[in-house]
Formats: sequence, structure tokens, C-alpha cells
Amino acid sequence: MMPEDITARQKQVHSSNEQERWLAAWHLAQAGKEAAPALVEALKHPDAVVRYWAAVGLGHAGDKAAAEPLRAALRDESGDVRVAAAEALVRLGDQQQGVQGLIAALEHPSEWVRLRGLQAIERLGPLAKDALDAARKAAKADAGYPGRMAEHFAAGGNETPGGKEPKKGKRRSQ
Repeated sequence: MMPEDITARQKQVHSSNEQERWLAAWHLAQAGKEAAPALVEALKHPDAVVRYWAAVGLGHAGDKAAAEPLRAALRDESGDVRVAAAEALVRLGDQQQGVQGLIAALEHPSEWVRLRGLQAIERLGPLAKDALDAARKAAKADAGYPGRMAEHFAAGGNETPGGKEPKKGKRRSQ
């Protein structure tokens, strides 16, 4: 994305139209390292969807200068933003803070936030290995869908709930 495109998207993030705002935040999240300063600024936006995409984008941008703003986002009022920030921190090399954020998500009152935390642990694989014990504990304590999803962690982390190894190169569906 060209610098002028980033500037245009950064302005659109402040639109009164929520769809325009969310789409602009999504575009910034896809823009890479060049958009990191705009994404750091978007982490302060009043709209949780914009903050979520900012955290996602910072994780993919790979700009280690974003680590401190992402650590602050671990205290965001939105559980989804906290999970995205935690996953981004792991991607940036701060496994300790990021994994702690994912573990905290597994105890969130919202089933959706718990599920997002588990999905992040699964996506990160070996990078989030320290969260596997917490995921196993979550499987026992959560009677909802996140608990059922976490059951495969209790089986060793690399098995599907049916006990079969997933095929290499293909995503398994649940």
C-alpha cells in the first residue's frame, strides 16, 4: 500500500459510517509494516472493531516497536482486542506477555472470547506451547463449545477430537 493510501485509510478510520471505518481498519491491517504507525494510533480508537484490526495488523506487520502499545492493549475493555493483542505479541516475539494474555482469555466470561483465545493458541502452535496446559484445564472447566474445542488439546494437541492425526497441509474442520 502506498503512503497516500495509508493516509487515506487512516482518515477513513474516523468516519461516522461504521462500515467504512471497519473496512478502512481492515485495509490498514493488511498493509504491512508501512502502516504500523497508523495501526498504533488506531489502537486508541473508541471503536473496538478498529482496535481489533489494529492489533491484528500489528501482529502481521512484524514491527517490534509496536510491542509496548500491544502490551497496553492487553488491558483493553474488549476481550477480542485483548486476544488479538496477545496473539500479535507472540508473533512479535514476546511469548511471555502474549501467552499470558491468551491464558487470561480462556477464563473470560464471554464464550466467544474464550473460543478466540483457543483459536489463537491453535494458530500459533509451537509458539504458544506454554498455553497448552491452560487449554487442557479449560477443556475440563468449560461446558460450552470452547471446552469441546479444547478437548483436542487434552488429547495431546495434535489430534482431532476423534483421535486421528490431521492430514499435513490441510485444515481440519470441526
